Amino acid sequence: MLIGEIRNGEIILTADKQKLLTIFSNLAQEQGLGHVEYLNLEISEKDIMVDDEIISSYGLFSSDINNVHNSVIPLVLENNYLIVDSGRGTITCTSQNCGTACTPYEKSIKGGKLWTCSECSSTCTKTMTVTISLYED
Repeated sequence: MLIGEIRNGEIILTADKQKLLTIFSNLAQEQGLGHVEYLNLEISEKDIMVDDEIISSYGLFSSDINNVHNSVIPLVLENNYLIVDSGRGTITCTSQNCGTACTPYEKSIKGGKLWTCSECSSTCTKTMTVTISLYED
């Protein structure tokens, strides 16, 4: 599924925003989180070091209005197009009473990389939910 592209060095969301928000809401249902109304969408790029090589990590991030549920669909860059990384699954970080909410991020592990949830800024309730199935166009 095509999500966006890089034009003149700028990341552009090209997929239908409402359709993507619906996909994130369906993802929350699939993860057993109940009805979650996602509001924000952002494609983000971050460089990470994997086995002594710097690799760009891309993700389509969404959060609900209260930043309780923060989710990501991993993306891969192919010829300046950002598409869903069909082999990676999805992740939602849920946090309550945490000050700064925990969010998904990709970190380096021996031999590769892994999506996980960040730490919270205070003692709180935090859960991580991973889904392997993905939505196709």
